[in-house]
Parts: sequence; structure tokens; C-alpha cells
Amino acid sequence: LGVKPRLMRRPSQYHALTPRQQHYNTLIARRRAAVETTFATWKRRMGLTRARYIGLAKVTGQILLTAMAFNLRRAAAITA
Repeated sequence: LGVKPRLMRRPSQYHALTPRQQHYNTLIARRRAAVETTFATWKRRMGLTRARYIGLAKVTGQILLTAMAFNLRRAAAITA
């Protein structure tokens, strides 16, 4: 299906990462950074650490509003 696992490898207490695993982690980190920073901004700046509402529809609405606010803020920063 073209789907590949993109899990970063971690060293254990007894085994260090091989150079190939370290290179693999750097390749994955580039892709993950864009997504992880978005969620970090949602949590840190927009207070989305916990859902405010009960029910899937209301929580979905909360997340959609957060995403819209995030995109408007990015658009304002890019155009300014």
C-alpha cells in the first residue's frame, strides 16, 4: 500500500544507535518537525492541552476552531 513505519529509534542502556539508525532518525525528524510544532503550538499558545467539552461533536468543533485560528495567525504572520 506504500505505507512505511516512520518510528524513530532510541538507544537503550546497553546498545547505542548504529550510524545507519542515526541517519534514519535525522530523515524522520525533518518530516515530524512540521507536524510536531503545529501540535505544540496548539497546546502551548492556544490551550488545547485538554478538551473543554464532552462529546465527540463538540470536541471536534473545538479542534476545528483551534486549527482555523492557527491558520489565520500563520496567514497574518506570513503576509505582514
